[in-house]
Amino acid sequence: MLLNRFSVLPAVLFSLLCFSSSSLAQQQEDPIDLAKETPDGSLTFSAESVQLIIGGSRGEGVLTYQGKDYPFKFKGVSAGAALGLAKSVGSGNVYRLKNIEDFPGVFTNASTGITVGAGVGTAVLQNNNGVVLHVKQKSEGGSINLSAGGVDVSFE
Repeated sequence: MLLNRFSVLPAVLFSLLCFSSSSLAQQQEDPIDLAKETPDGSLTFSAESVQLIIGGSRGEGVLTYQGKDYPFKFKGVSAGAALGLAKSVGSGNVYRLKNIEDFPGVFTNASTGITVGAGVGTAVLQNNNGVVLHVKQKSEGGSINLSAGGVDVSFE
């Protein structure tokens, strides 16, 4: 039984990498120039992550859109060269959000980052509805991340 569980692992990793790569290719066809765009909303969040080749994270946040606050949760998976344990807090802007229903979904990016002690990072993520997040985060802990992955966002 244990062998069957581990024999599925390579297929899952391959699927994650293919999904992330195809999403990245789609995003690069329609690049966002943040200097030319006006944010439609903003967000704040906190997260915890654990990484050992396969990484996992979870967290919660608040989206502010058209004067209202929308609490959300997220969980993420990454595959690639990753090692560490970190806690993060962050904030960011939301672009291309025309309907609140377009916010939930899987956001993807390719990320690189190193956190030792207190680190700072930024990322641009996009979901299948075209919603773009530009986030800045501060992390505490120790991690090295050279991986592709996705973040599944849902409203509470």
